[in-house]
Amino acid sequence: MILKKLFGKGDSGGDWAVLMQKGDFAGAAAALASALEKKPGDVNLLVKKAECHERLGQVDAAVADLDAAVKLHTEEGFVAKAVALQKKIAKLKPEAAHRTSEFIASEVQENRKEEAWQLKAVPSLFADFSRDELTEVIAGMDVRDFGPADLLCREGEPGDSLLCITDGRVEVSTKAPDGQDVVLKQLGPGDFFGEVAFLTGKARTATITALEPVEALELTKERMLEVIARYPHVEKVMEEYRQRRAQETINALIQRIKEGKKA
Repeated sequence: MILKKLFGKGDSGGDWAVLMQKGDFAGAAAALASALEKKPGDVNLLVKKAECHERLGQVDAAVADLDAAVKLHTEEGFVAKAVALQKKIAKLKPEAAHRTSEFIASEVQENRKEEAWQLKAVPSLFADFSRDELTEVIAGMDVRDFGPADLLCREGEPGDSLLCITDGRVEVSTKAPDGQDVVLKQLGPGDFFGEVAFLTGKARTATITALEPVEALELTKERMLEVIARYPHVEKVMEEYRQRRAQETINALIQRIKEGKKA
């Protein structure tokens, strides 16, 4: 009953969510196809339909749905979400994944200066790479999932990876000189973190805590070094990004300390 209230019924006569729960993936795929006729731009429906095809062993159909979802996300500016779906394609059909990552990189290059597109969830770091560089970076990323209150990284611990949020929100905090925890800001889809320890080899400079279920793309230092070996300019882009973020963190900490003194 709850599922019906949440999702409604498909035109095929069955609720796709209930059908999936029952294991009737063929029926659910048909219901989702009907729903997509009414809402052709609904990425969530496309992803669920892809899942049904995957469960049925219909890899090409699943990849086609995911590819369509990637294009919709990318065209709307939700690049991090598009990359997360590209990772699903890579698992299902590796030979199709490179074409998808090239599409994402090309769209970033073409639209990165459009203000309306930038106001979505385009990772600022992505916009600084060339098409070929970004294609390589995307290929090196993996998807990770975290639950509410999970620590994505802890201040003072070693850090050898860079993460980009695709879904959910996290809280960034650090220790003030007096030992008190200071919340610097929150981050959401499209935001990167972990770049300081990633680039310098030093310990993590902040603690990142999930405020809700979080999906993130992770790029390990080992994989990034492989990209830099092919595209040395990537290292310069990363360093400039680190410097900008470091200054933002310093400014936020100073502001929090000033506010604390006023209180």
